[in-house]
Amino acid sequence: MSEEKKKIIEKQMAIIELLPYLAEFPMFMQFFDTESEKLLDEKIEVL
Repeated sequence: MSEEKKKIIEKQMAIIELLPYLAEFPMFMQFFDTESEKLLDEKIEVL
């Protein structure tokens, strides 16, 4: 596995760990999918 892929997986894991905080705002869940590799840093920052 390449270093780039490892970083992407780590960022996706960080998003998954932060998703429970969105439980109060279900309308925002659609914007924080982990399948997409786009804007991962931004998603983490917002969460």
